[in-house]
Amino acid sequence: MFTMKIKWVSGKVGEELSVTVVGHEDDPEFIQLKATLSTTLGYVVGKHQSRQYRIPYQDIYYLESQDEHTTLFTNKDSFTIPLRLYEIEAWGDPFVRINKSTIINFNHLTSFKPMLNSKLEAYLDNGDRLEVSRMYLPVIKAKLGVK
Repeated sequence: MFTMKIKWVSGKVGEELSVTVVGHEDDPEFIQLKATLSTTLGYVVGKHQSRQYRIPYQDIYYLESQDEHTTLFTNKDSFTIPLRLYEIEAWGDPFVRINKSTIINFNHLTSFKPMLNSKLEAYLDNGDRLEVSRMYLPVIKAKLGVK
């Protein structure tokens, strides 16, 4: 549990809501708060059957890039988004790359199963299974706190 000073400032009617968090970038509490606010309040615009939708980060299960297209998967649908995987990686925690073409939302991860050739199979809470390549295995293990 951490403590912080909160200051509430009332703005003008119709003014955009804003939050400023001041802290050191290496402080674990700062990192945790940043991740929580970003994934709770953030969203991306995706296209599905000629319509565009706002998809909250927390609803994203994983993202996959193939050719020049990035597809975002939620529990029910898939959407095309105009971002590359390196841009999505910049969102930070809880989004983690697991292979050359896939990023998962770690909050939807339920378990891993070892595979041949030192790879893992990741199981998401919607039943999807994804392969974790050897190259990204150290990052996943570090995130899990496993050696």
